[in-house]
Amino acid sequence: MDNGNFHLPKLLKPADLSVHLAVPKATIYSWVRRRDIPFVKLAGVVRFDPEEINNWLAERKHPARNKFLEKFPDRDVLRG
Repeated sequence: MDNGNFHLPKLLKPADLSVHLAVPKATIYSWVRRRDIPFVKLAGVVRFDPEEINNWLAERKHPARNKFLEKFPDRDVLRG
């Protein structure tokens, strides 16, 4: 079997992910228990695929609000 194009991602540990996301490790485990975050479980060990985490984060991204436009909705800020 040729595995020349096969690539295994380096999986993140819960502690590593908690540092990257700046949340407590307990929060990571809570998300896993509730199945709120994509994870891999092998022999009882929880790991995270960085690509899946990036996609998960992108799905949760909210656009910034423009407070000026909220106050003046008829004003076109691009034209001045």
